[in-house]
Amino acid sequence: MTVSLKLSLCVLAIGSIGLLGACKPAQEAAAPEAVAPAGPTPVFSINEMMVMIVDQPGELLWHVEKAGHAPKTDEDWYQLENHAVSLASAGTLIQLGGTGPTDMEWSARPEWKASANQMITAAQAARTAAKAKDLPALITANGQIVDACESCHKVFKPDFPTGGLFLHPQPAT
Repeated sequence: MTVSLKLSLCVLAIGSIGLLGACKPAQEAAAPEAVAPAGPTPVFSINEMMVMIVDQPGELLWHVEKAGHAPKTDEDWYQLENHAVSLASAGTLIQLGGTGPTDMEWSARPEWKASANQMITAAQAARTAAKAKDLPALITANGQIVDACESCHKVFKPDFPTGGLFLHPQPAT
C-alpha cells in the first residue's frame, strides 16, 4: 500500500470517528431524577375507618373484661391477637389521612401522629398479651388503648366522637 493510500485511509478513519462523535448530543442527557412513588390514596374518611376498623377490634378486646367473657380457648386468644393486629394496623392507616373534610389536615398534625402511635404501641402490647394468654396484661393494654383513644378525641372530636356513625345500627328515634 502506498503512503498516500495509507494517509487517505487514516484521514477517512479519523473523519468517520469525528462524524460519529458529532452524532452524539453535546452533553449526555441527564438521568431523570428518581421520583418518589405516590403514597396510597385513602378511600374512606378517618371517621369511617375509626368506627369500622378501630372501634370493632377495640370493642372485642375490651369485651374480655366483662364478667364471663374472658378467653377460654386457644381460638379465643388467637382472635384477640387478630383484633390487636387490626387495631395496630389501623393506627398506621389513619396517619395517611382520609376523604373527610379535615382528614388531611388532622393527619398532618403532630398530636394526631402521637395519638396514633400511642394506639399502635398499646395494640402491640395487647397482641403480646394475647399471644402469651396473659389476661391481666391484656387488661392493662386495653387501658392503654383507651388512653390513646381519649388523648386523640380530646383534641380532635371532643363533642361528637363518631360523627353520627356507629359500629352497630342505632334504633330510630
